[in-house]
Amino acid sequence: MATEIAVNDLAELARYQASGRPEAVAIAFRGRETTYGQLDKRAGQVANGLRAISSVTQTRLALLARNSDVF
Repeated sequence: MATEIAVNDLAELARYQASGRPEAVAIAFRGRETTYGQLDKRAGQVANGLRAISSVTQTRLALLARNSDVF
């Protein structure tokens, strides 16, 4: 039986997966693979950059872009 976890957002899901299996592939796109560990690290870098731009909590952000693993 699989263990269920409460996940509030995608960042929390990536962080959870990275803690248990950081080398597992999270995203495969056009021959490139990103592991959960890499995804968690990059998400943290983006979050820190956004915090540096705005100190207001709960600020919403949207991105409209083509389908890609770069974003």
